[in-house]
Amino acid sequence: MLDFIINPLVQLILFLNNTIQSLGIPYHFGWAIIVLTIILKVVTLPLNLRQIRSMKAQQELQPRLAELQKKYGKDRERMAQAQMELYKEAGVNPLGGCLPLLVQLPILWALFGALQHRSLAEIPNASFFILSDLHCPSCAAWPANVGWLWPFPPAVGWNVALPYLILPVLLVGTQLIQQKMSTAAMPTAGGSQAQTMGTISIVFSLLFGYYSLIFPASLSIYYIVFNILGIVQQYFVAGWGGLRPQAAATTAGAANSSSKAMAPVQAEATQPSVTAKVVERSVSKTGDAPKRPRRRRK
Repeated sequence: MLDFIINPLVQLILFLNNTIQSLGIPYHFGWAIIVLTIILKVVTLPLNLRQIRSMKAQQELQPRLAELQKKYGKDRERMAQAQMELYKEAGVNPLGGCLPLLVQLPILWALFGALQHRSLAEIPNASFFILSDLHCPSCAAWPANVGWLWPFPPAVGWNVALPYLILPVLLVGTQLIQQKMSTAAMPTAGGSQAQTMGTISIVFSLLFGYYSLIFPASLSIYYIVFNILGIVQQYFVAGWGGLRPQAAATTAGAANSSSKAMAPVQAEATQPSVTAKVVERSVSKTGDAPKRPRRRRK
């Protein structure tokens, strides 16, 4: 079904692997996966930027959404209508962040199919630092699914299994950080919605963590690097986002404090100078002030 994506990916990975191997760089297959990740990240950069900007715009609307929630309360129909009017007024598409995800999912599935391809599954010397083989845990030499890990002790031995147990931790951790950064800090009135979204994010992250125990480690490497690049990109485009909501509040507080501090200065600048008043009074007392012209008698 996705052969039109899988076949080019296989050829590209083979080309990168052979090129890096010819340069005498160790762990050539792992570095080929990382270079492929960077290439795909650059290709999808316009969509990712659109997603980040859409989410940032929605973050800026959170205070106004909180006001709508307080105003309409349990009237969901009127609340939904008011939200759509607000999004339309601000020029924000609430579904703008979904398109990049819909584009990346076929790529992820195609990459999984490509890594299962015979020409890639038979690449020798596919170790990567502490990982003995990037084709595992789904390689033919290991028990199927999580049979290599459970029951304890692992069938492949702890010295081989432990590095593969680090992958789910890195994958889940980087994915949760990226999702938290791209999610606005929900207002108090929408606490239940925030809890629901947070629960969904955790469930999906744990699901991907489980998949990393049964899919090739090369796919986990791709996803971890992809998440790290997304975190860096998110930071430079929109900052920490929901990961550090207090930073925005601190910035706003500092702006308010500075404006309050400038207010007396501006007010003082608009009032007459005290020195000028003293001089004016002294002049009027000494009689140096200009006299009024006398009226002529008719």
